[in-house]
Amino acid sequence: MWTVSNRSAGAERRGRGRPAVVIAVAMTAVLVLVAGCEREVSAIFDGCPDDDGGIHWTPDVGAPVFYGHQDFTTGDGAPRDLRVYYPSVEGAPTDAPLLTRCLVQWPVVLFLHGEPPADLVGDREYHQRWSRVAGVLARSGYVVVVPSVNHHQVPRDPDPVRDEVLAAMDWVRSDWAESEWVHPELAAVAGHSLGGVLATHVATASPDIQAMVSFSGDFINSGRIRDVAVPSLFFWVDDEFLEDIDLLGLWDQLSMPRYGGVFDGEHFDYLRPADTGDSTPRGDCDSLGPATADLAALFIARTAPAPFASHQPAEDLRPPSVNLTDQQRFFAGAHLEGLGAFDRDPDCQLDLRWELEGSAGGREL
Repeated sequence: MWTVSNRSAGAERRGRGRPAVVIAVAMTAVLVLVAGCEREVSAIFDGCPDDDGGIHWTPDVGAPVFYGHQDFTTGDGAPRDLRVYYPSVEGAPTDAPLLTRCLVQWPVVLFLHGEPPADLVGDREYHQRWSRVAGVLARSGYVVVVPSVNHHQVPRDPDPVRDEVLAAMDWVRSDWAESEWVHPELAAVAGHSLGGVLATHVATASPDIQAMVSFSGDFINSGRIRDVAVPSLFFWVDDEFLEDIDLLGLWDQLSMPRYGGVFDGEHFDYLRPADTGDSTPRGDCDSLGPATADLAALFIARTAPAPFASHQPAEDLRPPSVNLTDQQRFFAGAHLEGLGAFDRDPDCQLDLRWELEGSAGGREL
């Protein structure tokens, strides 16, 4: 609300006997301001989409929608092969239309894969296998960019690779056909294995990154882990010397807020068995991938929330309590069910811990 003030002592003295003049000036100022606001508001709403998908809410981690994805190559103008995931109300994800909402721009999550398992060496589409975590995030109101990564170069010289993946994120923000609906500044980064190491370089190089998630980062190649200043979540296999942050003496060197998720299992358990090859070792917990994808989405929703998000996860990363409408329940089917399946499976266990400014805690899943 605009307020016109004329309360200085000198103005009050000069204004005595001339109330009509003061009122006229004030009204003129108000009309000018209102006219200006009207033009600004009109310009804003002229850019609103004609079709908002027929839903009445802005999706977030508590009230999701479906997701879609599109694939791009250098032939499409992308800086490298990549897949983009995003919110959608269409049931089939391939090339589904992006959900657009008036005044809403979706934040970006950059996901970075690492070295593939032995059965998949040379697979040019390995980056497309990471749909589980990307899908949960996209349903929660994020645009997720998953580029093909030259993981071989990360231990030797990560900076050029870092610049390449940041260029992929920037392309989605500026040159993708739907870029006007992508937030130009809000972002998070996540990565697996050497992609987790690369994520530390991205998090310390880009001021836009608000949060970081590592899935079994090979932190024996410690990257920039000590320099990460944004809220972070690290998953790792217990007693695995390449990635166990406790064994490597790194946990207490991480900045706060920090979360850690420790489990008994194998390095590629985040992926579906069909996406790792027959010879890749697997742990006993089939729900590890869905559960950690859910926790990652809850963590990012808490630490890098989307604009207009109505639901925030708790400090312990429990899903928010929500009362969904019938329409919202239709779209929320199977969302965050990985955590429930994990809790019901006797072969699954994950110790979640956190240290925040002024508090610390943990719980066993």
